[in-house]
Amino acid sequence: MGIANLAAICAGLYFKNPAVAEAMAAGGAGMVLHTVIAALIALVVGLGAGVANGLLIAKLRIIPILATLGTGQVFMGLALVLTGGPAIVGFPETWSWLGNGKIFGIATPFWVLLAVAGGVAVLLQRTSLGVNLMLIGTNAKAAVFAGIRSARMVIYSYMLTGFLAAIAGILLSGRTNAAKADFGGSYLLQAVLIAVLGGTNPAGGKGRVQGVLLALVALMLLSSGFQMIRVSNHLIDFIWGAFLVVVIAINYLRRAK
Repeated sequence: MGIANLAAICAGLYFKNPAVAEAMAAGGAGMVLHTVIAALIALVVGLGAGVANGLLIAKLRIIPILATLGTGQVFMGLALVLTGGPAIVGFPETWSWLGNGKIFGIATPFWVLLAVAGGVAVLLQRTSLGVNLMLIGTNAKAAVFAGIRSARMVIYSYMLTGFLAAIAGILLSGRTNAAKADFGGSYLLQAVLIAVLGGTNPAGGKGRVQGVLLALVALMLLSSGFQMIRVSNHLIDFIWGAFLVVVIAINYLRRAK
């Protein structure tokens, strides 16, 4: 979430610029133009953060989980420096529409989900980048002997994750009309659980977008059920964590068998 929050905060700071705020207040085409520019700023920030992660992992050979945890704290600290601590609030209506608006009667984030899921599915299954990433995840040494430039592929993959994180930051800030350095902390465990439950191998080499979407829908329905019976949020976090451990254990036993 460090990348997502930093990207949203950078967009929010752009809107806080006096000249931009004046143009936004005037409305019209300028409002849409500056919204597009703010979104591009957020996406560029996400790409830059992804490149930083990729370089640390591919070039300096830092263990991925340690690298991303470390940079996550760095991005959070940078976001705190930029904001001074408080949340940035008061995004324009065009930005809020990204999180709360509708297209043909369906929520805008749902259309974004479909577009992102379709794009990632095509990337993984129909492009050389996706095939190479799968090969690297399956057997990194074999991929090197096959002539695949593993370091470059890894950097590309982290650029993609940074880009997707920036999209998440845009949607989250649009939905809440605010951006803060520590937003969305509870989503981290859920994101990992959805990926693992959807059939993605944490060690790499296996995973499909369709499985992740099905896992997302299942957890949404389960979460709605917990809310309907008024289960404590603390108990829900415990359930998610226990569920994750059980799913990982089952996957390990299936592979071992």
